[in-house]
Amino acid sequence: IALLGFCVGAVGLVLINWPVFWVGAGLIVASVVVGKLMSVMGVGTS
Repeated sequence: IALLGFCVGAVGLVLINWPVFWVGAGLIVASVVVGKLMSVMGVGTS
């Protein structure tokens, strides 16, 4: 999710399309939330 957000944000920045850039930034923030949620659920622990 973070990689997708970074790519979308980069495309928005290169094309000078601010709404696309902010969607990418929102995806990066969402990836942090999803990562924390998965950590709390125990995903990735042995």
